[in-house]
Amino acid sequence: MRPLEDGLTAHDTGAGAGTPNGQGPSGGGVRKNERALTADDILRTAIEIGDHEGLHALTMRRLAAKLGFSTMALYRHFKNKDEILDGMADLVLGNLSLPEEAGLDPETVIRDLARALLGMMRSHPSVIHLLSTRATTSRTSLSGAFERVLERLRATGLSADLSVRVYGALMTYTIGFASYQMPRPWGGSGEDARELRRQRGHFYASLPADEFPHMVELSGLLVDLPHDSQFQVGLEFMLGGILSAHNGDASAPEAGDGSVAAGRQDRSPS
Repeated sequence: MRPLEDGLTAHDTGAGAGTPNGQGPSGGGVRKNERALTADDILRTAIEIGDHEGLHALTMRRLAAKLGFSTMALYRHFKNKDEILDGMADLVLGNLSLPEEAGLDPETVIRDLARALLGMMRSHPSVIHLLSTRATTSRTSLSGAFERVLERLRATGLSADLSVRVYGALMTYTIGFASYQMPRPWGGSGEDARELRRQRGHFYASLPADEFPHMVELSGLLVDLPHDSQFQVGLEFMLGGILSAHNGDASAPEAGDGSVAAGRQDRSPS
């Protein structure tokens, strides 16, 4: 994901007006960089804390201390922590970086979208928790991570139902994989990750064989579950079903099965 755009302002993020220029923690001092505190400052710093320390570490006091302002200065922009969390989601989701359009081939577009969503969650792991615990009505979020993604899917010729189903599958799959990978550093790349994979494989292989026969047998493969190769395998499995449905394979599950179709049926005249 590209860096969050520097041009966003308090107005862009839906926050209130900034503090008077030069106002410090008590209203009379000047902050070291001699700039007024902005909503953008608050949100970017909140995202930094959330990404590196976890959202549990994000408190109004912790945020104010990192910014070099009093806690009251935060309340000039946001009523409470919930508003800050909503603003964080706004800033990250609204700036989802999609790849350059590479034609209308559904397979290529879906792969690119999946990687873009995973990249966003890796760059800003706090958004995984935000997406799992909050629903947004913000136009910024809806435009960045909903409307633009649906636009790409619809442009490939996918039906309305299938576009919605694919969007849901991509979002839930990437959230799930990113959540699984995050606490398992042996899924990464580089020498350190390879050494951790070796150690993890040794752990699996050393389990009691009478109690864990399959884990012992498959220990060399299990270590790759949080690796990007597993994400790609799962994505290919998903693509097989999507393309079968798109191409009219009678054996493929219908995109409208479930609540969407049921909703239509409920609205049909009796």
